[in-house]
Amino acid sequence: MFEYDTSIVSGDRIEFTETVFSPCWRNGRRSGVPIGERTIVCDVVRESYGEKTAQHTFTLCVAHSTGKDAPKRGSTIRRKGRTIYRDFRIISRAPDYIDRARSKHARGQLARERKALGL
Repeated sequence: MFEYDTSIVSGDRIEFTETVFSPCWRNGRRSGVPIGERTIVCDVVRESYGEKTAQHTFTLCVAHSTGKDAPKRGSTIRRKGRTIYRDFRIISRAPDYIDRARSKHARGQLARERKALGL
């Protein structure tokens, strides 16, 4: 099996389900109670790693969505990798998927190394 088999890269079309929480603020921190779920089909426009946290973030263009407070078709949303990778499926791959996956993994490794060194 190819080692990047479960990687999501720009150009992919994916579907994922996320929990929707009620908005609530306590002691200056956001918290909330789960009030439903939504499923989103989207195209991955961009993916990046945060320099300080090495957290994976995706910029997505919504193709279709259902469920609680579903975003509108054509809208752009951002999600952390930890949210998407929890429950997703790949609908279609970018034509140059293997090259993009290799590049993504190299950038991720560099971001983790920089974080470990405190840079």
